[in-house]
Amino acid sequence: MALTATLYAAQLQVADQDRQHYQNYSLKIALHPSEQPERMVARLLVWCLNANEKLTFGKGISSRDEAEIWQRHDHGDIEHWIDVGEPDDARVKKASRQSEKVTVFAYTRSQDTWWKKHAAAISSFANVTTLSVPWESVVTIANDITRQIHWQITISESTLYVSSGDTMFEVPVTELKHN
Repeated sequence: MALTATLYAAQLQVADQDRQHYQNYSLKIALHPSEQPERMVARLLVWCLNANEKLTFGKGISSRDEAEIWQRHDHGDIEHWIDVGEPDDARVKKASRQSEKVTVFAYTRSQDTWWKKHAAAISSFANVTTLSVPWESVVTIANDITRQIHWQITISESTLYVSSGDTMFEVPVTELKHN
């Protein structure tokens, strides 16, 4: 019997001071059976950084042909492709050809090693931005996650301040550059 994804309900109050975007969102996010909670948290964090009405989750880990998160134009073309983790050069190249804008969101324990290996190739694509958050921050939030997520997110000066009940998490976001 095949395992099914676990659905999480997220109520998000996003106050993005960097983009002057203030909106409440109600989302369903699936945790694939082979996915760790940290990866789901990373997907949710990057969704908040780019929050808007047209942003949707792709099939994610179960589909190599889709973005983790994406935004499409009304006519169907991909406006923004977002990948989470450590994609290989070929995947990022494919995304950069199919989309106007690509964001890679690195969050893993080994992201420094991954970036050293792929920085030159990924940085060569003009429409790709690579962001990074500390692994420890993602783990801490994942340890606090429940099936009913209620977050108040303030984004200011490239830092996410995530309030969940009585707990506050600070998640700095860094843009990775090739030296």
